[in-house]
This record gives sequence, C-alpha cells and structure tokens, in this order.
Amino acid sequence: MKFFMTVFKNNKRLFIKQTNVDAQWKHCLNSFFKLKSFFLIQFITNDRKEVVRAIGHDSSSKKIPKSIRIKQQKSMSFTVQIQYKLPNADIGAKYATSKQRGKAKPSLIQNKGKKQQKKAQKKEANQIETCAMMFEQLQLDGIRDPKLRNGIDFLLLTENERQVKLENNKWHCFKFGVFLLGHGISLTVQNDADDVNDMGHLKLKTSYLWIQNTCVIHCNSLGYPSDMGPGKGEKGTEIRRAGGGASYGSKGRTRNFVSGNGKNGVPYGEDSLLKEIHFGSGGGSTFVCKKSHWEGGRGGGIIEIIVEQQLISEGAIECNASGGGWIDIDAGGGSGGSILLVLQAPCHIPHLLGHIVAAGGGTFNRGIYTGGHGRIAIYSRAIALLAMHTVFPPPYTSKAIPKESFLLSK
Repeated sequence: MKFFMTVFKNNKRLFIKQTNVDAQWKHCLNSFFKLKSFFLIQFITNDRKEVVRAIGHDSSSKKIPKSIRIKQQKSMSFTVQIQYKLPNADIGAKYATSKQRGKAKPSLIQNKGKKQQKKAQKKEANQIETCAMMFEQLQLDGIRDPKLRNGIDFLLLTENERQVKLENNKWHCFKFGVFLLGHGISLTVQNDADDVNDMGHLKLKTSYLWIQNTCVIHCNSLGYPSDMGPGKGEKGTEIRRAGGGASYGSKGRTRNFVSGNGKNGVPYGEDSLLKEIHFGSGGGSTFVCKKSHWEGGRGGGIIEIIVEQQLISEGAIECNASGGGWIDIDAGGGSGGSILLVLQAPCHIPHLLGHIVAAGGGTFNRGIYTGGHGRIAIYSRAIALLAMHTVFPPPYTSKAIPKESFLLSK
C-alpha cells in the first residue's frame, strides 16, 4: 500500500512524506505520535472517491488509539493527513458511521458552528508559510472545495511553452497564489504593438509566487518606442550618423566626438519607485539617408508585484529594453523599465529572488550606443538574507514595507 503523509502540530505543518508500506503501515504512523495530544487522521484514496476519517487521543504517547485502527484494504493507496491539536482543546466532534458502497466506514461529524469553522480555516490558512505548502493545500482543496477556480482564485500554469497575457495596467489579485511550474512559460500583459501609446504595465498581487526555472514574468520592450520618452536618445542629425542611447536609471551611451551623432538621454525618476514609477525611454534613430532611417530600441515596461507570504523564483522577472537597429550604422538602445517588488512576509520566511533584470538595450554592432538601465526597488523585512547578486541593476532596498492601500491606489 502507498500513502502520502502530511503531519501538522498545533496547526503548523511539520513535513510531507511519501512512503510504501505493507501490513506494517501502522508502525510507521506510530512513530509520529510522540506527544500526548489530540490528532486527526484523514485517509483519501487515490481515485479521490472514498474518504475515511478518524479522531482520537494519544494517551500513551506511544501507541495508536483503537479509534484509528482502520482495517487495511488491499490494493488501495491513501493520502494520510495527520493533524495534532492542543491537549486540552475542545474538539467538538463525535463519531458516526456511514455506509459507502455497502461498507461501513468511520467518519467525523463536526459540531462547531459555521463561524467557528470559518475562523479555524482562516487561522489554518495563515499558518501556510511556503509556496510548496500552499501548492499541496490547493491539491487537497480540489477535493474539498471544487469551487476554487484557476485563473481567478489562483493561477496555476503547468503546460510547457505557454504564454499568458493579463489585462494591461490593472491589479490582478490571486488569493491562493501564482504558480508557473511548466517549462518555458511567460506571463506578461496584453498590448497593441502598433500603438505607440499602449505601453505594458503589469500589476500583480498574490499570497505566494512560485516561478520555476525557464519561466519568466516580463514586460520586455513594452516602454516608450524609438525617439520618445523623458530620457529618449537623440536622433542622428547627419547622413550615416548614429542615434544616442536612451537613459533612465543610468545614462545611455553615445559618441559625442563625431559630428551628427545623436546624444544620450538624461536620467529621470527616483530610486524608491514609490513617489513615481516610469517606463523606459526609446533610443535615438539613425540618419541613413533622407528617406531612410533605423529606429532606436524600445524601452522596458513596468512590473509591480506584491507577495504576501513567499517568493520562490528559479526563473526571471524582467523589464528589459530592446536594442536599436543596425546594418552599418547604429541606432540607440532603449532604456530598461521599472520593477517594484514588495515582500510582506515576516523576516523568518525565506525568499528566493531568481533573476530580476531591467537592463538597457544594446545594438547589433559593438554595443557602443547601449541604452541606460532601468530601476529596481525591493521591499522586504528579510532583506539582509536575500541574495542580490542575481538582481541587475543593483536595486534600491528597504525593510520598511509600504502600505498595501497606498500601493493599490497608485
């Protein structure tokens, strides 16, 4: 027999274990009852059609009580959930017997009122601290509460090479987390590439954010187009002269010593991204001849993410700019966009940042007219524990968490 085991103690999940046992499966359970306490065991079959529950009190702290000595059924796999409760807790439960498929099975009837049950569920939800725990809880909730909807209550993407576009410049709130667990998944926003005024701004609020390797959340090249924006690069003013690189958080590059080359743009904005947040600017276009030019690179977009509990990213969060066009004359690269990341969890919850990048656009030639980089701001109580070597450019950091109401009203 195979079963999955999840153990809780005082509403805190201790570990998850998968094991294969035969007739001695009870001895395996027995090793977990080392404290005198109430507990709840739930058996769920693999086909999720039969549920067997039992409750008891481990008075000996070593033996499994008789109330959970459920007879083994051959060729059946179980998911086993064990939940410890405080020794003096009022369980408010009694035994009942129900017949399912002609077989009598023990079940648990709760005497608690609806308000008490809702409070207990809310308290249990607050104890789920990691992305893995929330993901497993979602799978269990699929049995208990099929009303949870993917794309509304949570966002779970497991298909490979899939691109998902959310509505532009609107807060998207997923109460039960965002999970990008396939291969090559990208999450971005809807925009019209032909409309120069339609720039990409992704706003995401979630309890948990889990990004697997090769997956990305991005607004790449969704900022100002060529020759536009507060830090735009100047156009080349003479035939066969290059455009200047755009600026934002840092200056773009140019060759000022050659007459007719476009100059770089001027940096703008502020580091915290709370007072103002901007798109990256477009690079300067080239002057090839009177009727022809190469456009500069487009700036990066804006991403704002609020994570209530945990961020685990093995992938990337990006607002990069694109490079300018080139044959033998360089157009300027766009400047990187803005990434605002707010991690609201207590300092004891670890995070994994992954790659967070808001880089300026290069060129197809030597990279001389490269756009300036964007701005990144990270707010977290555990900021000293975070590895920043995968964040570029170096971010503005603070342990002072901004108010959620302020962020959502920006």
